[in-house]
Amino acid sequence: MSQSINDDVAKSLLNDISVLPETETFNLFDFVNIDEPSLSKLIAEFLNPKGSHNLGDIFLKSFLGSVNVDYSSEEVDNWEIIAEKSYIDILIKKGSECIIIIENKAFGAQDQPGQLFRYFQEKIYKPVQDDPRNNDSQILEIIKNHWIGKKDNKSRYGIIYLSPNSWKQPSDQSRKAPEMYQNKIKGFDEIPTDLSIEVRYVSNLLYDVFYKALEDSEKREEYFIQVIYQLNLYFDGLNKRENKIMEIFKTKDSYAAGIQLKKDLNNIQVRWKENFDKEFLEILVKNDYDDWKFSGTKWGYVWTLKDYEKCITIWLEDFKYLSIYTNTQDLFDKVKEDSVGKSLLNVFMGFGEESSFRSGDYGYLKTVDIKNKLIENRIDESAFESYEMTLWYCNFDRERLLEAYKTIFDKLLRSDTDFFKLMKQVHDRINN
Repeated sequence: MSQSINDDVAKSLLNDISVLPETETFNLFDFVNIDEPSLSKLIAEFLNPKGSHNLGDIFLKSFLGSVNVDYSSEEVDNWEIIAEKSYIDILIKKGSECIIIIENKAFGAQDQPGQLFRYFQEKIYKPVQDDPRNNDSQILEIIKNHWIGKKDNKSRYGIIYLSPNSWKQPSDQSRKAPEMYQNKIKGFDEIPTDLSIEVRYVSNLLYDVFYKALEDSEKREEYFIQVIYQLNLYFDGLNKRENKIMEIFKTKDSYAAGIQLKKDLNNIQVRWKENFDKEFLEILVKNDYDDWKFSGTKWGYVWTLKDYEKCITIWLEDFKYLSIYTNTQDLFDKVKEDSVGKSLLNVFMGFGEESSFRSGDYGYLKTVDIKNKLIENRIDESAFESYEMTLWYCNFDRERLLEAYKTIFDKLLRSDTDFFKLMKQVHDRINN
């Protein structure tokens, strides 16, 4: 196939994709910014018996029934529903007796290495282990006997993987302990293979659990019926759009053109990133950051204080995740245990929202998401829909983006800031 034919097919391909409809009929959620965190909060709000819906426990009762959990309305006050906290999307628990985690992948987000392993170990295994009523040698057996999907007993523990459709399944790497994971229980390298991750489709949760709970309710709240119905239609529309894209790529020519466009786009993105890196470095040189050594890597931007043998590192990754990192276990422990180190971490947490991006990874003390701080500095929130969209802003809104970063890093790196003074104190203490 000649290059000219490739160009024609590529243009046709872009045109076909550009006119794809989001949904076939009006839907409120086409005009409301809904993402995985906001969906998690909405689901948790429905599940919460004390939620603003004022419908009591009808959603929680329906959900727990769908996973074979024994539930009594008389014990409703013993249940906790927590969303978007400590890197867990949704946590449903009754003490250590029943712990269900919902991992929200409704928009197809990629699994992080060891993600489900961390959830299993830290939010299920350890609470059961810490319960004095349980014999330490029987912890795993207790969990296995009451895991979701076991037919002989009522369910009490499990991880539900909320997926948009059949192609999105939990990866093997997410079940295994991350390399150099600090808090791994001895003998555990992965979630035991006989504990399956329960995959639920968004439509199943919304329609079969929430929608039907409302239909069967004596109150029959039409407003919430319509909200859930519209939300279900929204995800149905996303799946239809994806199926249409698959239809576009069914010919060899269109698929080949798509591959070529992907390669061209990757090359463009590399150039955008290189140009942005140069100007990012210039900003650091121009400002009062003389006490810091800076380097740019393919993973992000790195700062360390000069003139210290043992150093704490500041990382900026994916343009929005800011971390404090140490490269040795000894240094990690010293900072965590030191009173000034604790103050430093508390001040650092004020630079963004706590993030699970590097949770449990070796050497990472704290990680925050600075997206909202950047948005406060006149950066459009669409810049952070994906890494690829951020790259577009790095080229076409570079000046404003650089200025937003400067505003944040002035408060972080300048020698007259509280954070810098605490960094110096911590470095002086750990190097003595």
